[in-house]
Amino acid sequence: MPLADPTPLHLLASLGTAAFVLVLLVVLRPPVTRATPVAFTPWACVAAFTHYLALEGIYPPTVEPLFGGTLVGPTVFALAGGLWLLFRGLAVVRDREERGVYLAASGAGVALGLGVVTVSTLSFQRGDAFVLVGVPTLALVLSGVGYLSLGLVDPPGFARARLAGYLVAFAQTFDGVASALLVDGLGREVTRPSVEVAFAIAGTVGSPELLGVGWLLVVPRLVLSLVAVAALTRGSVETEVYRVLALAVLVAAGVAPGVTAILEATG
Repeated sequence: MPLADPTPLHLLASLGTAAFVLVLLVVLRPPVTRATPVAFTPWACVAAFTHYLALEGIYPPTVEPLFGGTLVGPTVFALAGGLWLLFRGLAVVRDREERGVYLAASGAGVALGLGVVTVSTLSFQRGDAFVLVGVPTLALVLSGVGYLSLGLVDPPGFARARLAGYLVAFAQTFDGVASALLVDGLGREVTRPSVEVAFAIAGTVGSPELLGVGWLLVVPRLVLSLVAVAALTRGSVETEVYRVLALAVLVAAGVAPGVTAILEATG
């Protein structure tokens, strides 16, 4: 169904709230550790679920633009960031440290609830179970093999990155595999920069018809994610917060569109 275009009020509400939350985060400086990318992962799923529900026409017209397009990113960020600030305050009151555990748990809870709602709106057909299980499994295997290769090429980087690095590799590979399913498996027209680049490369250098362009969506993403992990795990202690946040953004940038692609493939 066609989505309503965001009005200036929607832009102000989403971007303004996200900017306000970002300023508070910068000022209050909640702890950022290697658990932060893990905490971002369920919220990336929340963004994907809320976006898909907008495509299904679940929301009233007044709310739909906040989740139907690019505004879904700042909208969900504002929600997650606001909760992070709340959890940080509660942790201080209870004399505990909030290192992303509360954020991850709340995101997982919201994602689970939205997942149930989303699944209930899907018209399941034969093969959907294979897609829902097969795509993440294939991404897990491919990213695992790639990440182990990073351990052979760059052992110090592999040791420093640990779970956060693997999450980046998995998230980017997951998005590539899901996009490849839409393009090669289902023949959908997907207007995403990575897909357009893959078609441009395939048209320039040629690609075997049997392989399609799917491998161009998976292999380069995996390789680039490993390069990014190796680069972001280097640096001084002073820049560690920014490097960890960059890893978290890479995780979210892969998980959210990947989940959306799976929902589009099964819907």
